[in-house]
Amino acid sequence: MKKDKKPKVLWLQAITCNGNTHSFLSANNNRMRLFLNSFDLIYHPSLTTDITIKEIIEKKLNLIFY
Repeated sequence: MKKDKKPKVLWLQAITCNGNTHSFLSANNNRMRLFLNSFDLIYHPSLTTDITIKEIIEKKLNLIFY
């Protein structure tokens, strides 16, 4: 699957304990590989990504929110 055809994940979180991030990062290698092969993680507040949330808003990327 081409990278641009994968669903994009824009990880948003409010005031939380970051437990979801810890669970995500603790996933075993096979699950993490499956996730990264299936989705394009374009933004996460605790991880380094290629784009900032400000750039996402300014560029008005064509994103569908669920």
